Amino acid sequence: MNGCIGVIAEYNPFHKGHSYQLNEARRISACDFVIVCMSASFVQRGEPACADKFMRTRWALEGGADMVIELPDILSVSCAERFATGGIKLLNAAGIVSGICFGSESGNISLLQDISNNTPDPAVLRAKLSNGNSYPSAMNAALGKNGANISMDSPNDMLGIEYLRAIARINPKLKAFTVKRMGSGYNDISDIGEFASATAIRAKLLQPLSDTNIKALPDNVMRTIQAEMKSGRFPASMKTLSDPILYSLRKLGNSGISALAEVSEGLENPLFNAAKACSNCDELLNLVKTKRYTMARLRRILINALLSSTADLQDLAINASDSLYIRVLGLRRRSIQLLSELNRCAALPIISRHSDIKKLPDNAKRIFDHTALASMVRAAAQPTDKSTEDEFASALIIV
Repeated sequence: MNGCIGVIAEYNPFHKGHSYQLNEARRISACDFVIVCMSASFVQRGEPACADKFMRTRWALEGGADMVIELPDILSVSCAERFATGGIKLLNAAGIVSGICFGSESGNISLLQDISNNTPDPAVLRAKLSNGNSYPSAMNAALGKNGANISMDSPNDMLGIEYLRAIARINPKLKAFTVKRMGSGYNDISDIGEFASATAIRAKLLQPLSDTNIKALPDNVMRTIQAEMKSGRFPASMKTLSDPILYSLRKLGNSGISALAEVSEGLENPLFNAAKACSNCDELLNLVKTKRYTMARLRRILINALLSSTADLQDLAINASDSLYIRVLGLRRRSIQLLSELNRCAALPIISRHSDIKKLPDNAKRIFDHTALASMVRAAAQPTDKSTEDEFASALIIV
């Protein structure tokens, strides 16, 4: 076996740019296999994934991945540093991954590596935060001349820097590769061409009279989405969860909100006041948003309230040696040998069937239970069919 390259992704939804990245990852790394660590039911921008993790796993496998493992929701719904740390930890613990490949706006691994090695100026960071700047903006300024090379409109570059820092902390022997992002930018919703962003695709799919013949989506993904739309299961959206989120915030109160992941500096007070005053999440977000708190961070906090994702639980997932596991969601038939290699080499417990849960340490069981809850909650975000199944109702996905 000529090595495995790791990719951290969300596939929300899977599009042609993702397929391009998987093929390029295999080519530039000269690896035989691509293992994807994919966000489970909720994504880093603080929203339910448009489709469930099993469907997105199938898309990934049909689009070029050889195996898909799960990034638990307690880490997928987190800041860039923790999102990156969780993904790198799991791929490294697999024991069969020799490198990591990620997409970036710059496509310049040397530049990103230089910036990742640069230590931010703590005085500048504190000053910028005190002046109301968002954390990403303050961090960019604190990185000085190197940071100035990365635009705030380059979120994949900034996430790539966090991947590189995580590699340096966890296993510097992992090789790093980047693939230059094709087509429109991450947040560009105007271009819906062949290499449109996932943001633009989601915006199009959420329109009431959506054109479900989007060029940026592979034919198999488009067919699945059309069928799921007819069944009332697609797309899951934040708006559908507005009432449960307001309920969760009101029930938690100030003290409960203060215990949630990413809540700090008294943010629980405006959040609780807004939850009492507003009729939906859009109103709440617009009321609480400031330059200092990005919309993505605020949305993540709303999801944390819904899932009872506390700072303590997230710290446990990041720091405890017995808190994580490798959940295999699916693999390609031609890559079936990866499962035996994973079982032989992994440094964490492997979950591929229901009976494996019994072998988990208590801390890992807590993370698994939280992830299973998130899967059920995400189903409530679907348009009309909100039914859900047991985590292992279906067999391991093999294509």
